[in-house]
Amino acid sequence: MNAYDVLSRRAVGEKLPLSIGTAIALEALEDNVKYGSLWINLRTLFRNVYDSVETDMRKYLSPTAVVDTIIEELGYINEYSKGKIDHIQVYHREYADLLQRFPKAIIRVPNTPLQKSYDLFMHNVIDEVLRRDTDRTIDFNRGSQLAGKPVVSLIITHYPLDLLSRTQFTKLRLLESYTGLIKSKSQWNTKLTDGKLLKEIPFNEFTIQLFGDGPVQFMRYPKKTRDAVIELASEYKWSSMTTMEKVKQNLNWMKDRYSMEILKQLL
Repeated sequence: MNAYDVLSRRAVGEKLPLSIGTAIALEALEDNVKYGSLWINLRTLFRNVYDSVETDMRKYLSPTAVVDTIIEELGYINEYSKGKIDHIQVYHREYADLLQRFPKAIIRVPNTPLQKSYDLFMHNVIDEVLRRDTDRTIDFNRGSQLAGKPVVSLIITHYPLDLLSRTQFTKLRLLESYTGLIKSKSQWNTKLTDGKLLKEIPFNEFTIQLFGDGPVQFMRYPKKTRDAVIELASEYKWSSMTTMEKVKQNLNWMKDRYSMEILKQLL
């Protein structure tokens, strides 16, 4: 089976010949609403291409074919976004600073054969995309923070950590793959593990370490520790927009001093 034939049969959008997750996001943009920039995580572009292929056909994929598909999709994205987005910025972060930036977090690493295989394939694809980017249009950094842009911006990413760079933008909204929803900061707590059940929990540097970010980078802390914070959030009327200042203040008022000391290490 030819890898290009497999990719030609992948699930794509109704209006755009993009992998379905990316297509739904871009097709949701309204013609009469304009944004200053759109930031796109290269890892997410890869994931959306990979996931658009039926599971039993992915074994036929080759890095070169996926690279060609991503580059082709970027051309469509740039063309389609004219008049809606002033600037498209594809970026790649290696997240090599996670342990330094979050020394008490439980960082998720690939440990099953399937996870390791996916991770290796993804990195082979991304390395080749970067090699072909001779004009250096892709914003590359070994760390985990985005440089941002002082304009109203959208971001396509399945790495919740990227959202913590929101202060580098005038405004930042998440343009969600597969749903096309545009989510503001008050809705980002859904990106925490079981986030739909955490309506009182804000999304920030503290909570992403405590509650985790689903299957991406952060594993969650033990249930007893999480429950202590959920109880605290209920007692002091937290919401998805509660500030870090209030979180820090309320932690100091915890009755369980042992849990308090553990949690303060995540601040």
